[in-house]
Amino acid sequence: FTEQFQRGMTGIERFCEIMDIDPDIEDSHNAENIENVKGDITFEGNQTIPGALTVTNKITVAEGAELTIDDKKVKNVTVDNYGTFTIGANTKYLTAGTINNYAEMTIAEEAIVKATINNEAELTIEGKATAVANTADGEITMGEEGNLNLTSNAGLVITEDGAVVDGNNEGGRIEYVAGAKIKTATGIIY
Repeated sequence: FTEQFQRGMTGIERFCEIMDIDPDIEDSHNAENIENVKGDITFEGNQTIPGALTVTNKITVAEGAELTIDDKKVKNVTVDNYGTFTIGANTKYLTAGTINNYAEMTIAEEAIVKATINNEAELTIEGKATAVANTADGEITMGEEGNLNLTSNAGLVITEDGAVVDGNNEGGRIEYVAGAKIKTATGIIY
């Protein structure tokens, strides 16, 4: 019994020593405990999200930041992009959200985006985008495998050989390259 008691006391003493050690990482003096996190996420550095992503509200890519989403299935994502936003080739189905592009965005080859994209800046489409509104300030550059369905185009779309553009051209300009397939309900202005 004495031996078991001594081992127990030694274990308790070691446990107390460990608990008394100050951690290397400390909370800010004004840090708050958070529970049941809901709300928006803002990315300010360079980040890649390789796993499942479900966000209840919105993601903001801050000016100067870079964010890559490279996941097989992404749902319920609303993004405000002021930095560099890339949808990777592994993203096969990005849906149920809105992407507002105010800076630089790329849809990688083989990626499929079914979310609504409002483009007011630079958008490169190497994969497939099914619902894009391109404003007067917007410029879309199509890759050879790019497939674009315009809900409206008031800006510029630059095609490549093999690119497909379909939808509504509302006073915008589509630069045709031999081999591109363009089909619009409201005509093309070269």
